[in-house]
Parts: sequence; C-alpha cells; structure tokens
Amino acid sequence: MVNDGILLLCLINFGFIALLPRKFFKQGAKLGAHFWMTAAPLFACPAFLGLAKIGILPPIIGNDTPWGEVSVLIGVCFATLSILLLGMAIGTHRVPLHMFHDQADSSVSHLVTYGPYRYIRHPIYASYLLALVAGFLCCLQIGTLLCLAYGLIVLNRTAAQEEQRLSQSSEFGPEYAQYMKESGRFLPPLHALRLSEPQAKNEAERGEPQQKKVAESSASSSAQAER
Repeated sequence: MVNDGILLLCLINFGFIALLPRKFFKQGAKLGAHFWMTAAPLFACPAFLGLAKIGILPPIIGNDTPWGEVSVLIGVCFATLSILLLGMAIGTHRVPLHMFHDQADSSVSHLVTYGPYRYIRHPIYASYLLALVAGFLCCLQIGTLLCLAYGLIVLNRTAAQEEQRLSQSSEFGPEYAQYMKESGRFLPPLHALRLSEPQAKNEAERGEPQQKKVAESSASSSAQAER
C-alpha cells in the first residue's frame, strides 16, 4: 500500500504540473497529438499510484520494508525538488509562454539564461522527470516504471528537437550553441557550478549575477522568450 501522505505529495506534484496549460502557458493553442504524447506519462503515473493505493496494482516492494522506506524517502526528496524547480522556472518569466517551440511566433525578443536556466536548458522538463522519478520511487511497480521510461524517452527527444531548432536559428544560433556548452539538458554540468575566481570577483563587484543573452520562445525549452 502507498502511504497517504506520500500519495498526497505526489498528487500535489502532478497536479501542479497539470495546471500549467491553463495557468501558465499561453492560451489558445490546441492540445494536439504532440501535447498528449508528451503529457501521457504525467497523467498515467498518478493513475497508477491510485491503483496501488486501492490494491489493484500494488507495489512490488512495500513501503513498510527497509528498502521500501529508503525508496520512499528518496522519492519524497525528488518530489519536493520537482515542485521547487518548477516554481523557480515559472518565476523566471514575466509573461505566459508557448508550450512548445513549434507553437511560437516570430516575436522573440531575447534569450533567458538566468535563474534555473543558467545551469539547465530545460528546467520545466527536468521538473517533469523529477516528478516521474518520485512517483516510481514512492511506488515501485511496473506502471510507474513504464511511465518513467517513456517520459525520459519522449522528453529527451522533444528537448533535443527544440535544441536543434534554436541552435540552427539564424537569429540566435551561435549564442545558443555557446549556451549549450555551458549548461546541461536536464542536469547542471559540473563545470557550470564552478565559477572561476575572476568571474566570481567581477560578479561580486557588480552585486548581481551575470546574465547572458539567449532566445526564448516556449516554456518547455531551454531558453524562454519574453516580450
């Protein structure tokens, strides 16, 4: 059985994600096949958690076992991190964004590489993956495992397509290519976390983090565009 408190945390995490199309992304876009294929594991995972709770598809390793307790503890950390990262990514933007780059218009004004985008090109996608990892760790069963595996494949593919589009853009291509070298797709690279002494000194003197120019056109992408 899944602990009630753990289940509630996971449902809050996925509920937060489910609200994005209505509360954060730009309205008016059709939720076509691309959206549903990408979002499928994010809807299926909480469903599998519910099935585990009512005993229809119980976890392979129970939460009351030593291994299950450790797994749940790590899962809680991932769920909390997912919520925090998603909140930070949303807070970076002043205006609603397109869900995908193929929905973006031509009114891109600048690239954003501050906030979580400084180290991760796709913090919103990363928060989705953290939620799926949390769902699996909190309920070790085949359904949550399949959701995690499928989510990793589809989100990695979508992120790669968006990166290719931006890196080949005539307006932002060179800058985005450089940005890709300095950041990770879903995880921050080790070298990005270490500031050189001259850079750290310069930033301390300015009293604000260094912000690099980047292009932004969709909420799910690495660099998001604002007007």
